[in-house]
Amino acid sequence: MYPKVSGTRVAWQDQRNGNWDIYTKDISAGNSTAVTNNPSDQMRPSFSGNIIVWQDNRNGNWDIYGYDLSSGQEFIICSDAGNQERPVVSGEWVSWQDDRTGNWDIYAYNLNTQEQIRVTSHERDQMHPAMSGNILTWEDYRHGLGEVYKFDLATRTESRYTFNIYNQTLPAISGNTIVWTDQRHEQRDIYYSTLSASETRVTYGTGDHSQANVLNDVIVYTDYEAGQDDPNLAFFDIKTGMGERLTTNPQGRKSLCLAPGCSSGRMIGTASTRYTGPTSR
Repeated sequence: MYPKVSGTRVAWQDQRNGNWDIYTKDISAGNSTAVTNNPSDQMRPSFSGNIIVWQDNRNGNWDIYGYDLSSGQEFIICSDAGNQERPVVSGEWVSWQDDRTGNWDIYAYNLNTQEQIRVTSHERDQMHPAMSGNILTWEDYRHGLGEVYKFDLATRTESRYTFNIYNQTLPAISGNTIVWTDQRHEQRDIYYSTLSASETRVTYGTGDHSQANVLNDVIVYTDYEAGQDDPNLAFFDIKTGMGERLTTNPQGRKSLCLAPGCSSGRMIGTASTRYTGPTSR
């Protein structure tokens, strides 16, 4: 579950030993290798360069750990009070959501300087961080329903990204493009925007669309048009404005992620790619 890709390597959480561990494999050769073997759970990996990070329950609550593939060394990123969950890593920065003060806030940690910073301190929740380079984004409930905020780790400046009375949640980012799930039309749809351009609606039709991810100009998301019990995977190409459904198998979908490797990204996974018609316009 939760596969993440960096170069030719994949990392994921794996239950083959009865609890969740982190595994990795070089897809060009070799067998999978266990990164963790602790009897407690290690979950939700994120991957950048040679660094894998994950949330780890070995101390009785969720902490953030990391592993350097180049040195073969595991290290602690954050084991402070409360729970630290949903880590993401990009270059020298790691970010996560943290409830040490009684609600969810966003924190960040620099792998080179070992500096930890508290990004948000509002009494309401900030959750589900995503990061690309020095730009960090998350869903934020300080205005009531969810909005998307972003933070520049280089300049230490925060700004609100979406302005709508309905929920905007589950952001993802690649370069200058942010995507999110949006409920302004009484269902969940996918929207995207570049840091300097207006918002664009990706999905139409009936049924929800959610859990988007983005790499370069390719957006992938979960399509519930066949029903909540029959989710499928779909993609949208920002450059061409075209999209297709990637899976239609009612027996279930495998996880899918995007990796660098070609001009529009490369999709890794075992999902069917039978064409069933465009899912966006």
